Amino acid sequence: MGTDLLARGDFESAGLFGTPVRGWLTGNQARLVVGSDPGNRLELHITLDSRDPVRTGMKVFDRAFQSSNPAALSVRIRSEGDATVRFYLQRRQIDAGLTDALENGPLTNIGRVDVSDGGWQEFSFDHLMPRLPTKSVRIPVDVQKNGRQKGPVNVRLDDIDWVEWRSPWLNAGDDVAMHATHAQYRVSPRP
Repeated sequence: MGTDLLARGDFESAGLFGTPVRGWLTGNQARLVVGSDPGNRLELHITLDSRDPVRTGMKVFDRAFQSSNPAALSVRIRSEGDATVRFYLQRRQIDAGLTDALENGPLTNIGRVDVSDGGWQEFSFDHLMPRLPTKSVRIPVDVQKNGRQKGPVNVRLDDIDWVEWRSPWLNAGDDVAMHATHAQYRVSPRP
C-alpha cells in the first residue's frame, strides 16, 4: 500500500484555489500547455534551444514523508528529438532556510532516462526517502538536449506520480500481489 505524495502531478490542478506557488517551475523554456492528444488537458512542455540543461520540477518542498521508506517516481515522457531527463530528490535540511535550501539543498539522483523522437513512454524509478534529518523534500528535474541536433527539441512530461510505499521492499518470490499499485482515495471531479 502506498500514498501518492504528488497530488498535482497531472498538472490539471495548476493554479487552482489561489496556490500558483505550490506548482511547477516554469519560465521561457518550461511551461504548462494544453496537450494535443485526445483527453490530455495539461502537460509540462520543455523547449531545449541549446545543450544547456533546463531545470523544472516542484517549486516547493513537501513535508509529508516518512524517513527511509521506499518510494517510486513514475512519469510519462514524449520527446521530439534526443534528450536526457534526470530526476533528483532534493532535501531541505533541518537548519536550512527556504531560499538557501532551494538553491543549495543536497541532491540525490533518482533516475535518468534518454529519450528520442517518438510517442509517449512510461518510466518508473525506485528510491528511498532520506534517512538523514530532513525538514522536507522536493523533486527537481533537469532536461538536456543530446547530440548535435539543429533547432529546438521539445520534451513533454505528464502524469507524474510520486508514491511512498507504506511497507518494506519485498524480495522476488514473496507471497504478494504481483500487479499491486498504490491505494488512495481521490475526489472525483464533477462533470
